[in-house]
Amino acid sequence: MERFFNTAGPNRPEEQYTIDPLTRFDLDEVLMLIRQKKYFVLHAPRQTGKTSCMLALRDYLNEHSEYYAVYANVEGGQASRNDVQSVIKSSVDTIAEQMKSVVKSEIPLTIRDGVQDIGKDAMLATFLRRASEAFDKPLILVIDEIDALVGDSLVSFLRQVCSGYNDRPQSFPNSIILCGVRDVRDYRIVLSNQDIVTGGSAFNIKAESLHLGNFSPGEIFSSICSIRKRQDRNSMRHVSQ
Repeated sequence: MERFFNTAGPNRPEEQYTIDPLTRFDLDEVLMLIRQKKYFVLHAPRQTGKTSCMLALRDYLNEHSEYYAVYANVEGGQASRNDVQSVIKSSVDTIAEQMKSVVKSEIPLTIRDGVQDIGKDAMLATFLRRASEAFDKPLILVIDEIDALVGDSLVSFLRQVCSGYNDRPQSFPNSIILCGVRDVRDYRIVLSNQDIVTGGSAFNIKAESLHLGNFSPGEIFSSICSIRKRQDRNSMRHVSQ
């Protein structure tokens, strides 16, 4: 199949022109933040490869076997807007399903079922606490599309992922990475009672804010050249056979 440039969703290297996602950000800096048990933000404009980079980071961390790295996209909660109970439940469901695929166990689903009756402003934190205590390795949690959530729901989510910070890594995720279009400090959250909260005050434990830029002409050219070299090598093998 002839490769093409992807402009929607994570890249599929077997189908699309692809730059190694781990080269698009400072991997050493990210790994240092994780080793230091930091919570931080990675933000980028749309269609710049943010999700592909975070999926690649998840796979890299899991391949090195030191952590359980889980990626979860919480955008599905956007439809419920200020219905905190619905948004938090949706987020816990999403994270639990992704955890299951990483740890190869039903434990995350059992823990999820056990927190359903907990109040909306503690359900997520309790789930993360119990999951972290159940695993035999520290948990790294990548939350994508965090700024798709709004108002009361976003504030509840941010405050719950802050609430166990002092208990990491034994009883809460070792590191949490929030991914979105904007830096969390730039969120201007209007609550249902019309009070205004800044995102920075709701997530005031952030260590760093990393930015993923647009693709450079050099990166695009390098990707095309790499694909063409592989195609030429494959053609030569077919001829020699």
